Amino acid sequence: MKTKGILIAALLLAAVILSACTKDYKEEDVIKYIREEMGLSSYSVISGPEEVEGEDGYTDRIWTVSTKDFDLGEELVFHVCDDRYWGLEWVTNRMTDDLLYQKQKVLMESFSVPDGFSLKEIPDSSGRPSWIMVVCGFDRRADFEKGVEFVRNYRDYAAKYPTINDTEFTLSFQVNDTGAAPDWKLIGQSYSFYFNAETKDEEVREKLRNVSDNYLMDCIECGNLDRMDEYNTAERSAVIEADSYNTEIRRLGEETAAYPGYAYDYYYGIPYGSLYRILLEEGYEVRGDWTNYEFTGKDGTSHTCAYQAEGEVSMQVDELNAVTDLMLDDGTKMQTVVIDKELLGLLHTDAEKFAAGLEALDGDFYRSLVVEENSVRIRGKSREFSRLVRIYEARLEELRKELKFYDPSYGPVYNNLSRVYQGITLRMGSDVPREKMESIADEAVGLTALCQVLNSGEEYEWTLEVSFAKRKNEGDWETVLSCEIPRDTIDYEKVKSLY
Repeated sequence: MKTKGILIAALLLAAVILSACTKDYKEEDVIKYIREEMGLSSYSVISGPEEVEGEDGYTDRIWTVSTKDFDLGEELVFHVCDDRYWGLEWVTNRMTDDLLYQKQKVLMESFSVPDGFSLKEIPDSSGRPSWIMVVCGFDRRADFEKGVEFVRNYRDYAAKYPTINDTEFTLSFQVNDTGAAPDWKLIGQSYSFYFNAETKDEEVREKLRNVSDNYLMDCIECGNLDRMDEYNTAERSAVIEADSYNTEIRRLGEETAAYPGYAYDYYYGIPYGSLYRILLEEGYEVRGDWTNYEFTGKDGTSHTCAYQAEGEVSMQVDELNAVTDLMLDDGTKMQTVVIDKELLGLLHTDAEKFAAGLEALDGDFYRSLVVEENSVRIRGKSREFSRLVRIYEARLEELRKELKFYDPSYGPVYNNLSRVYQGITLRMGSDVPREKMESIADEAVGLTALCQVLNSGEEYEWTLEVSFAKRKNEGDWETVLSCEIPRDTIDYEKVKSLY
């Protein structure tokens, strides 16, 4: 009986949640949607609602509607849908329609699609067709020019549909599957632009230039030499320069490109194809072609770089620098952080002592540091700053263990959701002596603020949310005091009195 009662309660709760998160749309809601959201003036609800289970597993309700608004000689039939779907936390619903798809169907019904192009119906989350995409498979750069002729032919054809020829389509260029291993990163990519019957030749050419640039950047990041070589060095350099997430390959300590027209991959490695050219240029012994080769490192060891289906396409800079004398940069942007007087105060040090401590570290943790009166300005790469953060995180873990000595549930908890180390909550109890509580909390707060600043990689006015919590009951914690550093000062006497 108890199990049956639990089941009934669960079903009732599910019903309450479902009813609270979905709206029961009526025909008057459909009419309001057609009139206000779709902007149609003449329409008729032919039938509905019809319950249809979508591919997402939820049952939708569909009304069939017709309209004379577009003067097509006959009424245009479309559908309005009460679409139910999972909204991250629970089932919810919304009104949608397929008018765009129905207009596209009319426009393409008698259009003669040229060779090399095809029409593809794109489904919505429920599996029903929602729009039509024009697809063009391509092998080389010159194939992009086919887009001009396609749009020109469509423009002439669609002139006989003046009331709907502003309907947009997507023209998507997709690399033909050649079976070549270096192409695997490109297969499935879509290089697309929107067009309609009013798109002029000049606009199409500009859109195609953007499409071509996006394709070229992908080829560069894969090191796909055969495809890259269809563009000259100046064209490749211009595309790399326009990409805010990449830069041309350079050497450590240099701000200009060592190898113009070649860039890092998605994760700042050196693509195999680009590395092939670099090794030859630098006089290394290379055996094989750019798709599969070996080279001998400075230690006399042989290293293999080969494109494979679903395999690696690059060598990481750190690994490459360890086996060659190329000394290449990692490609990431230089960053600057400032350890200001407020943060130095939290750390109970001054600019000179803090800088001296960094200089005494053995390893690559920054590129340069400058003491400026009451602050320290540090320049470096995010990878280097991360190494610094790991040092301070190790000390934070030691402080956690000191608190766990009193209770396994004690310790710092960090707010790392929106900005790394934006906040810290110190969980402890009255069994922690006042001096120990203050020393651990004081050091943890300073190190957490320091980690926040280093992780940001930029100059800004930092703030740290600091909270103290005590156990309310088993597994539950209650905040007893909150403040914001550096605006506030922590009153440890008050903190102790609250436990």
